[in-house]
Amino acid sequence: MDPDPLRDKSGTATAAGATSAGDGRSSSAKVHQYSIWAMPDEGSAFHASASAAISNLSTRFGCTAFEPHVTVIGAFGETEGLNDREVVRRMEQLGKSLKPYDIHVMELASGRLFFQCVYLKMLPSNEVLHVHDKAVEVMGMDRDASAAYMPHLSLIYGDLSDDQKQEAKAAVGKAFPSLLPPTPTSSLPSPAFHVASLALYRTEPTDLTMSTWERIGVFPLTGTV
Repeated sequence: MDPDPLRDKSGTATAAGATSAGDGRSSSAKVHQYSIWAMPDEGSAFHASASAAISNLSTRFGCTAFEPHVTVIGAFGETEGLNDREVVRRMEQLGKSLKPYDIHVMELASGRLFFQCVYLKMLPSNEVLHVHDKAVEVMGMDRDASAAYMPHLSLIYGDLSDDQKQEAKAAVGKAFPSLLPPTPTSSLPSPAFHVASLALYRTEPTDLTMSTWERIGVFPLTGTV
């Protein structure tokens, strides 16, 4: 399998071939499931450390690697009846309504879900929640369905045992301490990354191999609020 299934396959921010009628809810164009990601800049130290941690854990536990990201909203589009062209149009609108912001690490954690196995829990700051809420609004999602939003950056996807999760967390703490928040007595700032754009992906949630996941485009944040 391609070790980086999330590379940009389209090369553009415009989805060619999608047809739309009116508000983009056309039955003549295929609808997909989409996700919007906040991603650290590829040239940043945070990206390098997060990518290395993901690669390390994926190799250790035989899982598929992926690009480091914090999901802003996920699994939308099919219920809303949106096609590529309409989602791209709304992404452009979203980018113009938001300004760049920072995302800070809170803690290293683990969960019970495949896509929330071992992860960095991120600070749900006013800026982070505003971006999420605005994306929900622009994409026409059900606000109740997004009420439990927990910003996080996954370090491994998989069905690991509790012991394996503890092993993974110990490995991150030993090999990638720069990703972890400082101790309570430390004067160091919490790790963070700057978000100047949002990426749009097709992410069919039933594809646990991520082989069909595809980046549609990257949209700069040029707003003032």
